[in-house]
Amino acid sequence: MKGPLAPELYDVARPCESWWRETAAPGPALAPLEGDATVDVAVIGGGYAGLSTALRLAELGVSCAVLEAGEIGWGASGRNGGIVGLASDKLSHAARARRVGEAEAARAVAAQVEGAQRLRAFCAAQGVETQGEAEALVAHCPAAFAALADAPAVGGASLEILSREAYAERGYEGPEQHGAALMRPGFGVHPLQLVRAWARAAQAAGVAIHPFSEALRWRREGAAHRVETARGTLRAGRIVLATNGFTPDGLHPAFAARAMPVISMIGVTRPLTAEELSRHRWREDNPLANTRRMLFYWRMLPQRRLLFGMRGDLTGAEAAAPVWRARLAASLARAFPGWADIPLTHFWRGPICATRAYAPAVGRLPDDASVFHAFGWHGSGVNGAQTAGRLLAEAIVSGEEAAIPALWRGLPPRILLPGLRTLWLAGAIAGFRLADAMEARTPLRDRRARASVAAATR
Repeated sequence: MKGPLAPELYDVARPCESWWRETAAPGPALAPLEGDATVDVAVIGGGYAGLSTALRLAELGVSCAVLEAGEIGWGASGRNGGIVGLASDKLSHAARARRVGEAEAARAVAAQVEGAQRLRAFCAAQGVETQGEAEALVAHCPAAFAALADAPAVGGASLEILSREAYAERGYEGPEQHGAALMRPGFGVHPLQLVRAWARAAQAAGVAIHPFSEALRWRREGAAHRVETARGTLRAGRIVLATNGFTPDGLHPAFAARAMPVISMIGVTRPLTAEELSRHRWREDNPLANTRRMLFYWRMLPQRRLLFGMRGDLTGAEAAAPVWRARLAASLARAFPGWADIPLTHFWRGPICATRAYAPAVGRLPDDASVFHAFGWHGSGVNGAQTAGRLLAEAIVSGEEAAIPALWRGLPPRILLPGLRTLWLAGAIAGFRLADAMEARTPLRDRRARASVAAATR
């Protein structure tokens, strides 16, 4: 596998050594594709989006097979932070409404509200580890809290606003805690357990799942598609690309330069003692993220280990890992100075997928109704990807895309001069960091913002 980041990130023979891999039970017994096979639908990508699409297709009576370049869960689906939230885009509600209208903006949230509810039931049925009942969005500065307090609750989601003092009583306190919004439904999940549960369920439904079967070549043969792997060939009348941050530029021309892989990195500490937890008055069971554009996200795992994640370097080169591990530890210490002496026992990295639309790309190609796609979760794909997979499968069967939220439909614009991706990303990151720094220094002069803070504090 090749891509715009460091070559070692694409080595599927190297498993991602993480807390999740250390603690997950083995997945189902699966074999690479051997020889020739024919199905109704071929799915390229064995993560949340691909497997949920395949499972729903099987439930609807459609034969399908999944091709995964590595082991199931090798990509982002097995190494993410395990936060089930309600937004897989990077847009405010106002920006969504300007793009697709108020009703469609709310429908994008409603789809993920239903998706989170379905996912919680699936986890319970499959025995997947979960915790909490909301996602906490924490204001990193007073100006950010003012924006939180003005945010609308739409699409069936509930939003509970808590001042800094109120959240300190029920969540935690720290120098970058200036109030929080609790968004429901939401929860934390063991992501590798989850993707392996999807694989077991899909296999039981009749889906053929082939790990270590990278799609090397893809071409049309009459009305069918032919996908070649190292050891076999898969033919299908319809095909789904669900490769997210590992979307290749050369496999199909329609998808070239559509995905921007962005490195995210995660560290996990040793178990914290009761005394250590008390240093920040920690009570929170829900997963959390803050309001930085260059966000931090974290969870206190059931084992009382802190998982802490943030955006990383530009390439993911293995030689730079020690430097970035140290930077993550420094960021953790800045947000939680009482835990500056708690060592990390685990550290890993991998790409999320951003797009120029700042929203997922779900649907079918306008010039080929037999080619479908689902990618671009912007670091929040645990819920969004499996929700999109279910909706995409139903669109494949019905021939109608109306059930897919308009915000998600279609391909994003191509990345200009894609060979310069890392330069574009470096510029964007610098801009985001500058905006975060300026926001943190912004006084609350706006009367409406002051009123929002006062109302939420009461």
